[in-house]
Amino acid sequence: MKNYEDRVRFVVRFVEMDLRALRPGAWRDLREDFINFADIPSPRRKECTPDVLDTLQLQALGVLLKISSQNRVPSQESTGWSWEAPIKVIWTFKDGDFHPALPVADQLVGDPRQLFRWALFITLSKVDVSRGRQCAEQCVQKGGIPRSRLFWAENGNQWYCSPRCTNRANLRRYRHKDQEGHEKIRKED
Repeated sequence: MKNYEDRVRFVVRFVEMDLRALRPGAWRDLREDFINFADIPSPRRKECTPDVLDTLQLQALGVLLKISSQNRVPSQESTGWSWEAPIKVIWTFKDGDFHPALPVADQLVGDPRQLFRWALFITLSKVDVSRGRQCAEQCVQKGGIPRSRLFWAENGNQWYCSPRCTNRANLRRYRHKDQEGHEKIRKED
């Protein structure tokens, strides 16, 4: 993850994953990506279990849904999380402003849940959260219930998560217009 945009894309992919369907190799890869995202130190890496990831997935989903509906980072009260740093924060002065920097591994004292939440907060504070959106199509089945997929928009006027959803919506619009045209012709006859 080279920049904050990549970090947000990882969180969106993480939230949209079906964790129950992952094979052991995919679990290992996800765990490593999670550890890299949250900068979890070696002694605490054993605590990154499937149960922890499952819990954090639901919590991150709640945060991203709030962002997609409000276009801002949610407050502490609305998430139920403590946004306080579980670590000693290092502030750096860059580009005329102070920025919290992710510290080196020996300063980390929190458990993986706290570290993930802190990394998510830092990441979301560094990006334009208005690009976090829900697809305008009901394209995902979770538990038999259709819902919109979360995605990170590549540009300001992207409203669908994939070309497939865009084409589906365009075809539905075209068929609706075409059907209206046929109804007008029948009424005139």
